[in-house]
Amino acid sequence: TEKILGIFRKTLSGTRGKNLIDVEFAPQQVISGEEHKLLNTLRTTALKDENAVDELFKKIIENVTFEESYLILLMQDTYDVAFKTKNDEELPDGSENVFTYIICSICPVKITKSALSYNSQDKNFHSSQCDWIVTAPTLGFMFPQFEGKGANVHAAMFYTRDASADNSI
Repeated sequence: TEKILGIFRKTLSGTRGKNLIDVEFAPQQVISGEEHKLLNTLRTTALKDENAVDELFKKIIENVTFEESYLILLMQDTYDVAFKTKNDEELPDGSENVFTYIICSICPVKITKSALSYNSQDKNFHSSQCDWIVTAPTLGFMFPQFEGKGANVHAAMFYTRDASADNSI
């Protein structure tokens, strides 16, 4: 669980405007755009709409190309926004509002090389087998953006590990 959460945390790391790019939806996209509707459905159904999840995965597969295989991780979460008093003190048990969001991480998957390893139980050296490992995310997004203690459904946050690459999804 910690490794998976670490991948999602990495998807929210970086510098705004460089690795983290604001993606604004035009008013018409919010009203009738299929992409915005899909993201909102995923968020409001807590990923329980299997057709919407499949549709998102298909859109990613159609639009993302890597030289290697990749893994798509998707989660929905909620965050209780802390309540602040008039004296600007945070009350840990109170919240003004709940922020519900989805986050998607796209991670390359690479095969390891065989290596020599030591097994401490049988006190012998063995050849380790090649195996598939998930690497740090290359692309990802969070919808909606967290802004002003709440959700900005007119925007998403796009993550790219390599800000110089063409990473349009």
